[in-house]
Amino acid sequence: MTGLDIRVDGLALTLDVPPEHRHRVDAIVRRALARFEALAPAALDRLGAPARRVDLESLPAGAVAADLGREGDDEVAERIAGAWLDALRTALR
Repeated sequence: MTGLDIRVDGLALTLDVPPEHRHRVDAIVRRALARFEALAPAALDRLGAPARRVDLESLPAGAVAADLGREGDDEVAERIAGAWLDALRTALR
């Protein structure tokens, strides 16, 4: 297990959400953060994360397409967390 210590000071998202689904955004983001927290240590172990301290000013992640009319919150959150993990892996390589 890594000595992972991640602090998120701010989270900037660009969303295009239909008005009838805006009430779901907070729950989706919270689930994505929890999922990211759960998956990051193992993902970084597999990567062989650096033993040094790494400070990242920002971590741009790829776009995640979602159809909130057809997808559940957990499904969307899982993909968002995956995009964040991919961005973190790329930044640490």
